[in-house]
Amino acid sequence: MGKILDSPEVRVYCTLFDSHYLSRGVLMLESLRAVSKKPPRVYVFCFDDMTQAILRDLAMPGVIPIPLGEFETEDLLRVKQERTKGEYCWTCTPHVLKHVLEKRGEHECTYLDSDLFFYADPDQAIPSGEDKLVLITEHRYTAEYDQSKTSGRFCVQFVTFKNEPRSRALLNQWGDQCLEWCFARHEEGRFGDQFYLDAWPEKGTWVVISEDPRVGVAPWNIQQYGEADPVPYFYHFHAVKWFSDGRVDLGGYRLAPWVKRKLYLPYVRMLVRKSEELKVLFGVALPTIPPQTRGLIPRLKYRLKGLIQRHKLIHISEII
Repeated sequence: MGKILDSPEVRVYCTLFDSHYLSRGVLMLESLRAVSKKPPRVYVFCFDDMTQAILRDLAMPGVIPIPLGEFETEDLLRVKQERTKGEYCWTCTPHVLKHVLEKRGEHECTYLDSDLFFYADPDQAIPSGEDKLVLITEHRYTAEYDQSKTSGRFCVQFVTFKNEPRSRALLNQWGDQCLEWCFARHEEGRFGDQFYLDAWPEKGTWVVISEDPRVGVAPWNIQQYGEADPVPYFYHFHAVKWFSDGRVDLGGYRLAPWVKRKLYLPYVRMLVRKSEELKVLFGVALPTIPPQTRGLIPRLKYRLKGLIQRHKLIHISEII
């Protein structure tokens, strides 16, 4: 086994998104570059032509757009039609990492979800050394949100693979598993692309579980943090969505006032501004979905959430 060397010049990442997630993805890329001491090289797998064209025109430093035509294999195309858009993105996660390592020849790569936002340089969160080949992060669920039995112990949000035989073999196994089964439903020991990670620590100590509390901060564990705690490397803005009536849903999690004030409201403001900027430059509209008001019960739930849970369902005009 050859010695794996850490690059002193650059840190390599990859992500995937389409034009619906374009404003989030671009904001994630900008935040990563703003905090990184090593210039990041980010391979963005573009899941529609619009994303590919816009990223090419933006020419963001260190960002390398990858079109589906370069990336999709016969195996991926075979399962694409039988899965939803979200399920197909999950299916592709190990394969984008494989592409970067095998086709682009990078020494390592860290996968990033597109709805992350970076507050500190994540370089020090990625382990170095030839005996640390894979990094995974736990959900670290708050008790009231614990879904580890149905969704898995680990979260596919920030996963590192080095280009080494053992880690490549694990990556290939993960890729095969996702090709065989990767759906948005719970089955025994399976959910999407992430439950497979539960078996990885058994492979050996070369699979590293991050113990850094600044890694993997998300709405399902933010209740364990206080305003005075160190700034996280990134926050996972899971389940934030816009409705066409101008309201923003911050998700179904309990959020302390300081979390809303310091994390969510600034993030939403930046996303609105980024979406407006992309609309002016490229005609990309702010991605919205219809309010969940079809039928009496959904309509009542939506209105009650707006009245009772205003910290979770707010109008854009209140914060910009």
